[in-house]
Parts: sequence; C-alpha cells; structure tokens
Amino acid sequence: MAEEAWLANNHVPGVLSGKQPLVASMDGYVTVGGEDEAAEYVEENGKPWQASPGAIAWLVEATRKWKPRRRRSRVDV
Repeated sequence: MAEEAWLANNHVPGVLSGKQPLVASMDGYVTVGGEDEAAEYVEENGKPWQASPGAIAWLVEATRKWKPRRRRSRVDV
C-alpha cells in the first residue's frame, strides 16, 4: 500500500518531513504526481501523520530507495 501511494506521488514523504517545500498551485490546478499535489495532500492529511510518533520517519525510510514513476497531468482542484 505504501509503495502504491508513493508511486502515485513520490513528493509526499519529502513534503511531510519538511525536506521539500510546500509548492502551492498558482492556477487552481495540480500536477498529478507533482509537488503541488503533494502540498495539497499534506495540507489536507498532514496532521494525522504528525500526530503519529515515528510515522513520517518510517515513511521517509521506507521510500528512500524506491525509484519514482514519471507522469505529469494537470487536473482541476
């Protein structure tokens, strides 16, 4: 399950951990799999991750060696 989520957007662990900045959509659209989609995810779902001790560190470590899938499409948010 974690690998499927990571393949959908490999920016989420970096944004959750603070190693990657939040990149907001400037035009109301997000790039599927992009940094702006990761920012949307973290803004909507980051609090439970932060409230779970060790969860973000686990995610970062679990995904550290996985290779990203490249696909970019813009969708209305």
